[in-house]
Amino acid sequence: MVASCKHRVCSKDENIWFPTAFQNRTDYERHPWCVECGDIKNISEDQPKPIGYWMNLLGRIGFLLDMTQCQKRLIAQDMLSCEYLCDTFGTFGSAQQDLFFSIVRKHCANTFNDLDPELF
Repeated sequence: MVASCKHRVCSKDENIWFPTAFQNRTDYERHPWCVECGDIKNISEDQPKPIGYWMNLLGRIGFLLDMTQCQKRLIAQDMLSCEYLCDTFGTFGSAQQDLFFSIVRKHCANTFNDLDPELF
């Protein structure tokens, strides 16, 4: 797993103003941030999922696509080495989903194209 920051959140009076959502830049809200690394906490509706969620999804997709153990292991290693899937502090859930499916496509290019990512 990637060694990342432990994320110490700033005090409430140190929160900074940022857009509420990534797509909507007209509404602003105060966001907490990490005093160790400077990452800004994601407080939008597009919340990230923990790594266990993505591992469980890999298990379901592996069953549907009839993946080999080797493929699943390579995908799991790539997932664990990726900071965006392991660190849920400032990441968007949609970015995690795109990254997850790109990792699966990398190892299962021929069989994955038939599966619709919208099903998950």
